[in-house]
Amino acid sequence: IHHCGAHRIGHGTRLKESGDLLNFVNDHRIPLEICLKSNIQTRAVSSLATHPFRFYLDLGLRVTLNTDNRLITDTTVTDEYLVNMKELTFRLGLDISGTAIGNDFCVAEGPGREKQLSDARTWIDHAAVLGAPVIRIFAGKVPKGDTEAAAIARCIEGINQVLDHAEKRGVFLALENHGGITSTPAQMMRIIKGVRNSKFFGVNLDGGNFRTDDPYRDMAVIAPYAINAQVKVAIFRDGKKEAADLERVIKILRDADYRGYVVLEYEEKDPLGEIPGYLRRLRELIS
Repeated sequence: IHHCGAHRIGHGTRLKESGDLLNFVNDHRIPLEICLKSNIQTRAVSSLATHPFRFYLDLGLRVTLNTDNRLITDTTVTDEYLVNMKELTFRLGLDISGTAIGNDFCVAEGPGREKQLSDARTWIDHAAVLGAPVIRIFAGKVPKGDTEAAAIARCIEGINQVLDHAEKRGVFLALENHGGITSTPAQMMRIIKGVRNSKFFGVNLDGGNFRTDDPYRDMAVIAPYAINAQVKVAIFRDGKKEAADLERVIKILRDADYRGYVVLEYEEKDPLGEIPGYLRRLRELIS
């Protein structure tokens, strides 16, 4: 640093051993290129738990996550971030309840469809690395000039194709009621019944996405198949917005013997001010 004028430092796992040098790096905002998996493989550190990465972050150093050698280390920048996120959430006492993909399994045969399936498998892998038990999937939308029946058939086929990979990785696939061909319970049930029997497939119940004459009635239809639940503080009855009856939503889940995570998906104004109150209310209703 002093003689060559380095503007970046690779690894830096032993920097913490010199207080003066550590302060110099911090004062001059010299970034550290941290390579978590490589540092463990080369035994620069004994484990992820003993890596000084978090120590450097807490001190305010500029830290980046990197791969070192992608082939030998068998990693990617994405994997490095996922591993770090998993370690950080665990040490903070937090659960990763699940993750999500924005797929469309209604796309017709061809490169576009293959990409949808490939992306889904990739995100299943990401969920497995994170330790996320479930991944929210969409059905998709009817392509222009196509029929709903054909779109639903392709959706079912797409789910079945990626379900094999999900089972191998131990990740649950949760189909969300998200408009389009999942706008009503009847549409949802056509897909649910069409997917092959698997303990790793179910429903991601979204409390704000049914926009029918009775969203609560419709939630109750799909609740028995729920493996993940996203509660919202507003519903849309016949398209008109109104405050959600959270007590009723929790009762629907309880009556269905749902025992998974209940996630607050807040989409309204003033999240910092409003979310704590809604979380307290949900905890009261669930307890």
